[in-house]
Amino acid sequence: MSSERPGVTGFSNARVGTGYALGAQRRRWGAPIVGLVTLLAIELGCGGPDGGSQPRPDPGAAVVSIRAVGCRPFASLGTGTVVGDDLVLTAAHPVAGETTITVTTSDGRTLGAEIAAIDTVNDGAVLRVADLAGLAIEPLDLTIESEPGAATVLIVEGERPVELVRRVDIATSDIYLEGEHHRQGLELRGLIEPGDSGAAVLDSDGRIVGVAFASSRQTADRGWAVRSEEFLPLIESARLGRPVAGAECSR
Repeated sequence: MSSERPGVTGFSNARVGTGYALGAQRRRWGAPIVGLVTLLAIELGCGGPDGGSQPRPDPGAAVVSIRAVGCRPFASLGTGTVVGDDLVLTAAHPVAGETTITVTTSDGRTLGAEIAAIDTVNDGAVLRVADLAGLAIEPLDLTIESEPGAATVLIVEGERPVELVRRVDIATSDIYLEGEHHRQGLELRGLIEPGDSGAAVLDSDGRIVGVAFASSRQTADRGWAVRSEEFLPLIESARLGRPVAGAECSR
């Protein structure tokens, strides 16, 4: 096992230096937004064998862009993926504390959304989009298998090729830059841009292996994602309609 202290474009605290939230951009003022990775303990990539693959659905229909307003003087932007008839998986920091959230589907429909479940430690959120259920969009599946190799980041413009380098254990603060927590993550080699927060990382079978949340400030082609297993309880909570924990606006 090795470790490093990356500078990231994403959430970081003072031990790394300030960064810029991938999902929240200041369109006019241009001031930096705080980010979220601090210390990465890297362990060599590992993963079980593929348990068999189903015909790969077209993932493009399952991607949505997210816009949230209400607790900042600017809009927070992010990306999400349909994971249920009316559920969208995304990152927490673009939507936490916001009062108005909309998603725009790949065919240009803008729909209202609300937070159905949120995890401010692992930076994950599930949105409920009531009008999504009637659009017959095929949800994408999540898998806890994540082997090094070719992958893609699912964005509105299509699938962006990346390399899944290895699994990482991330020691970090929550989205409010408080405490120290561990989350299971992935190191990616490839382009991760502002607005990609919440974008799904897909394996070669089109399954979600992680959710992008940050990119490196030290290495142009390095990014980070949270592994899918961190979000399975969150999705289940949303499906069961459990009460939603309150979440304040992230910094």
